[in-house]
Parts: sequence; C-alpha cells; structure tokens
Amino acid sequence: MRVIVKIGGSLLNYSKQLEQVLQVIDNDYENEIIIVPGGGIFADTVKNIQEKLDINDDIAHWMAIKATEIYAIYISEKLSRGVLCENLQEIENYLSRRYIPIVLPFKIMYRLDILPKTWKATSDSIAILIAILTSSDLTILLKVIDGLIINGKLIRQASVHELSSLQGIADDYILELIKKYKIRAVILNALRIENLIKVLRNEEGEYTLITP
Repeated sequence: MRVIVKIGGSLLNYSKQLEQVLQVIDNDYENEIIIVPGGGIFADTVKNIQEKLDINDDIAHWMAIKATEIYAIYISEKLSRGVLCENLQEIENYLSRRYIPIVLPFKIMYRLDILPKTWKATSDSIAILIAILTSSDLTILLKVIDGLIINGKLIRQASVHELSSLQGIADDYILELIKKYKIRAVILNALRIENLIKVLRNEEGEYTLITP
C-alpha cells in the first residue's frame, strides 16, 4: 500500500511521541510511505509576520508552504531511510529504492497552484494533493486528537458526502479534494501510537476514516 503520512506540526510539542511515530515509519517495510510535513510553529511565525508587516495573502501562502520545509529537514534527520524530495520524480525514484521520501512541497505546489490562498487551506490539503499526484492509496493525517468527534462520540468512518465540516481538527478544504479525486483519508491521534500501527496494517482502530 502506498501511504501519505502528514506529520502535524503540533507533534513538535511531543518530542518523545514524535520519535515513536518516526520509528514506526522507519521500521515499516510493508508499505510505501511518503511523508508530508505540517507547518506548526514555522507556519505560525509566517502568520504573525503577515499581521505585523501587512503581507498580502498570496505571499503569505507561499511563505507558509516554504516554512513547512523547515520541519521536513528536522524530520529527515530523525529517519535512517528518510530523504528530502522536491519533485515527483525524486519521490518515485527513492520509493523504488525503499527510501522514505520527505516532501519539500514548495516547488510542487507552486507549479500546481490550485490551493485557496487563505489560512483555511493548510498542509492537510497539501498532503491530499501529494496523495493524488503520487497515486497513493491512503492519506494519514497525524493529529493530537483521536479523530472526528460528534456529540462526544468518535466517528470511525464517514463518507465525505456526510460531512460539511471537520470542526477545526483538520482543514475543511480536504473534503472538496476527497470528493473530487476519490481518495481516502484517516485522521488519528499520533499520541496513541498503536492506532498508527493499525492503520498501516489495514486494521480497525480508534481513528476516523473518511471515504469518497
């Protein structure tokens, strides 16, 4: 199975758990895994600068995407098989050699240029787009919440047609992308490492699967 794993920037606040996540990925030889970095504090810095310097949304959009590459570099130092990739050909080449591509998304997204240039479209959407471009089977969005919770209950599986919002736990624009491009996505809590393992083994667990 070819899988996109988007590592949320919030995990920078949980260094031990982040290392566990990366260890699981590093030791997985059954799946083809591609990592997409979140923005985290790096994108937040761009947002703060935008407000102070009155930077327009277009420029802030590209600055924020570029900021995710700082996180990508950090991740690459923690993976023995990790390698930084800035185009689709590099991703394919390294996958074929059993490396784990870590996407530097700026050039790919700049050429594609289809995301709304607002803070509502985040690295979650970038992860879905990379999944589409690489014909991946699944996108895993690692968060610090179990998944989509409605009326206090975890929603284990939902069709994208049943959802109008992800209630702030993920970027709502991914719903449009999932609907249009027929791709599956999982939202799970990276602090509960057993659920990442279950998803990678295609087993049921405490997470939310969004289907086309």
